[in-house]
Amino acid sequence: RTWRSCWAWRLPSRCSAAPCLSATGVHGILLAHADTPGAVRAFIEASRFPVHKQGLGKDLPEGRRGAHGTPMAAAIWGVTPNEYVQKADAWPLNPNGELVLGLKLEDKWAIQNADEILKVPGIAFVEWGPGDNALSHGLQDTPGAAQNHPTMRAARNKVFAATKVWTDGRQAGIE
Repeated sequence: RTWRSCWAWRLPSRCSAAPCLSATGVHGILLAHADTPGAVRAFIEASRFPVHKQGLGKDLPEGRRGAHGTPMAAAIWGVTPNEYVQKADAWPLNPNGELVLGLKLEDKWAIQNADEILKVPGIAFVEWGPGDNALSHGLQDTPGAAQNHPTMRAARNKVFAATKVWTDGRQAGIE
């Protein structure tokens, strides 16, 4: 398959643009500064059409994405609008979904909440952001702190340990 769309887009935290970005035909969205489970649930909810029921329950409400942009996004994906609605859902939450939603844990608040954040269903991958993490820990003036400071090594290890709840092939990455 030839992908004619942008693969992914970085979305600032506390931003409600996920449905608008999805309508442009992207195949993935990265939520930056994902620092609370509630923010992550809102991100997943905003990215999903209400017709998708996988994972609904206590931890995940019904999707709130509307039909806006579906014809354009479908054309970019090379499918009909109905096929697009079926395919444009969060993988691996929906095994047939082709929308990849990721998180960037890049501050002390995200690290503090990493275990709970990564239990939210619908996330395909997580990245560790050492530069912003060092800054949020007040280590910006320490040479090499982003990779070598004990606080940063502990934070990185916490992110990777939190991904151990994933047993379905999803990955954690380092920048």
